[in-house]
Amino acid sequence: MQLRIERYFVPEEALREALLNALCHKQYQSGVPIQISVYEDKLYIANCGCLPENWTLENLMSKHASSPYNPNIAHVFYLAGFIESWGRGIEKICSACEKDGVP
Repeated sequence: MQLRIERYFVPEEALREALLNALCHKQYQSGVPIQISVYEDKLYIANCGCLPENWTLENLMSKHASSPYNPNIAHVFYLAGFIESWGRGIEKICSACEKDGVP
């Protein structure tokens, strides 16, 4: 018997972190769902949350404080062991992709 092994083009750790990030930072009062689109060469995950005012890509990619829109959800994920700390999600996604050779 031959087992089928699924291999995603996005590292599992990056996918997991991106989904948790979308859940913690979503503005639920908007009623707009988290959007997930899978393409041959990319994965798109979006929500209607936004970066703090005056933030740049440099701010996001360096050590920074996090202020989730949903601190109670983030705290539950932390207590459950799904997230280690706030403010490291993007860093973990990029590290996992770099380690796996994914742009």
